[in-house]
Amino acid sequence: MPHHTTPFELATNQLDDIEALRRALLAYYEENWRGVRSKIEVRLSTYSIDDEAKETLREALGAHEVGHYRSVCRLLFPEIERLFRNALFGGRRGNIRHGEFVKRLVGRERDGRMGEGEPDDGSLLLADFLTGGAHEFSVFEYLTGDLKERGEIKGRRASRTGEYRPSLFVNISDANIEAARGSPIPTRHAVVHGLVNYSTPQSSLNAIFIADYVFSVISQLERDTAKFSSGGARSPTSDAGTLESDARREPVLPA
Repeated sequence: MPHHTTPFELATNQLDDIEALRRALLAYYEENWRGVRSKIEVRLSTYSIDDEAKETLREALGAHEVGHYRSVCRLLFPEIERLFRNALFGGRRGNIRHGEFVKRLVGRERDGRMGEGEPDDGSLLLADFLTGGAHEFSVFEYLTGDLKERGEIKGRRASRTGEYRPSLFVNISDANIEAARGSPIPTRHAVVHGLVNYSTPQSSLNAIFIADYVFSVISQLERDTAKFSSGGARSPTSDAGTLESDARREPVLPA
């Protein structure tokens, strides 16, 4: 996963050989880990998230440093879900369908954020999701899964065809379990239910980068919520039970 600590010049020089690129990036992070960790912790200290989340990411950084790679994924993904539930749904318990999550995240329920003269059409507010640069767009796609126009998700064909694209809340089924096991990008369902053993340094780094990205997005959402709430606009946690969902097509949290 791309990250603000990624050495993009190194990556560009290795694009013709993915395996060589993987080895080069892992070597870079191993050799420069102290500096990488410091950069992450400096940014983390500026995020508008609670102390529990910050301490959780710091613990994950420490676990990675001593080689406890499988611990990193199992530590971070429940924390990611906790922050999303609090920021987007006011801490609401129970099932939250993926389409509901996506709609709330990308702005269809945040019409108070639209500027004067802009249509309230659910347009993606990309400034919230690219806080570290354009390279974060691929992480945004991982976060939301396939999106249709107006923030809708496409049909979840992966579970029926075996086609697998890792995303945060994708469901792991018999059809895509082998593909998931072959991917170094962890997903919530696979981590929480122990379906895939994410025990490599690459998976650990990806989990850290995903969490750091999610925390930065939630930080921006919290700041925007405070800003627009003070002006009388609706916050993203209002009317939490009114969104429509399709139980036949959308994965449920928790799965």
